[in-house]
Amino acid sequence: GETAFFSWASRGDVKAYVADGATIRASELHLQEFITTILDNPAAERIDILAHSMGNQALLGVMERIRQKKGAAAFNRIANIILAAPDVDIDEFRQLASVYPSVARRTTLYISSKDLALKSSGIVNDNPRAGFTPPVTIVPGIDTVEVSDIDLTVLGHGYFAEASAVLYDMFDLSKSNRGSEQRVRLAPKRTPDNREYWAIRP
Repeated sequence: GETAFFSWASRGDVKAYVADGATIRASELHLQEFITTILDNPAAERIDILAHSMGNQALLGVMERIRQKKGAAAFNRIANIILAAPDVDIDEFRQLASVYPSVARRTTLYISSKDLALKSSGIVNDNPRAGFTPPVTIVPGIDTVEVSDIDLTVLGHGYFAEASAVLYDMFDLSKSNRGSEQRVRLAPKRTPDNREYWAIRP
């Protein structure tokens, strides 16, 4: 299939984190236009969306606005939405992420306890991030997959593009559209209040 890439103007420097927060918000209208163009293209028979880190902040608002503007039928070709290490306030995520199961056949959230970038973001923002654990972020209709037990990059934040076990699971997901209970590299886990999530086997 074809790959389409949306890049927003992150400065790529931890010292510019606050400025990046303003930039990602300013990028939302451009991301909305980008996604709408793909949705309107009849040649796009099946669509998978992958959002990483702060990009998840923009995607949350954009998907809800597109749904309100175009209706649920506009999303009937979205197979998977993959949320990798979302740098989003955990409470905001729980409130707004319900849009994803309504517009995609399957939504998968990857989280890690070794993601130092999101740990720092939680400290700066005085609230945990959806992609960091603990706590484990659970939203009905979204499969949460923990990747803490695999080899990670130095900051533990770029695993979606570098950790072979995560790449394998995303490939399996997009190739087969199988649920977490059917993917061979995943093992079930439970939160202290007995809610199910998954972990990638090392």
